[in-house]
Amino acid sequence: MADRSRQGGLAWTAFLAMAFAVVAMTGVVATYAAQIPLQRALLHEALLDRVLLAGQASDPAQALGTLRPEVAEVLGDQATPVLDGSGSLASRVADARSHLQDSFRAEAADVGFRLRIVICVFAAVGMLFGAMVLSVVRRSV
Repeated sequence: MADRSRQGGLAWTAFLAMAFAVVAMTGVVATYAAQIPLQRALLHEALLDRVLLAGQASDPAQALGTLRPEVAEVLGDQATPVLDGSGSLASRVADARSHLQDSFRAEAADVGFRLRIVICVFAAVGMLFGAMVLSVVRRSV
């Protein structure tokens, strides 16, 4: 009889350990995904700062030409209005910053929504695992 209660205690211990492991895995996933919009925003902001500095160089055309491939790769569709648009370079960069900030806010909201879905899925899987452990414990007691 003592052996059976010990097995039941071990099953409950395993259940508790797995419940915490599921929560920990969810947190780890969240830490990686949540920072992606911020990292991208910082990369774009730094590049736009470099574009402004290139516009103040002794030969702005050459300095901007040097940055053109990187700007095209990072900014995509926004590269042409920034580098070749009408108006001053500062106003074009300000417009690009405004557009990028709006898109990064939307991306951050989307990542948050997806993380909430992941957390719900992990919680449901944890509940199913808990139900399985409880059924095993119930059968063994």
